[in-house]
Amino acid sequence: MERLNWLQGLARGIGRDIHQIASDLRPTALDDLGLYKALEAFCAEIQRRFGISVDFQPLGRRDRLGQDVEIAAYRAVQEAVSNVVKHAQARNVSVVIDRRTAELRIVVEDDGNGFDFQEFSQGESRHAKLGLSVIEERLTLLGGSLAIESEPGHGTSLFMRIPVPIEEMGYVPDPDHVD
Repeated sequence: MERLNWLQGLARGIGRDIHQIASDLRPTALDDLGLYKALEAFCAEIQRRFGISVDFQPLGRRDRLGQDVEIAAYRAVQEAVSNVVKHAQARNVSVVIDRRTAELRIVVEDDGNGFDFQEFSQGESRHAKLGLSVIEERLTLLGGSLAIESEPGHGTSLFMRIPVPIEEMGYVPDPDHVD
């Protein structure tokens, strides 16, 4: 009987792990709420849990984007804000997401301790760079980019850009039309 209870507990744990992995691949909040509301909820949760003031500002159009763009944007903001919580000792974070015609621009800024970017990029600490590398890789896969500005004692700013494919702009060109 003891072995059966152990196996049942193990099966429940595996089930929870599988559910977590599936959720991590595609956060259900994106499906349920869309990118803007999901990010708003994420920022509110960070503020509640860690006592950091998080100002979320969506600008521009707020229509749905393709799955790849929404996942990349959500995960990039999630990683950026998590880095602030873990490393910056910030009191305030600002997340601005601006939907332009052909691209999505995201800025995450904090008033934390910042760092010397030149020294950081040449340093040996792979662990400290991992979060920024993950963000950059996600954006690059979609043709986007990441720019970082930071200075010791003056916080950090991340500038992200993700192109929005023409099919997602609400405009589909007429293939028979010649310019």
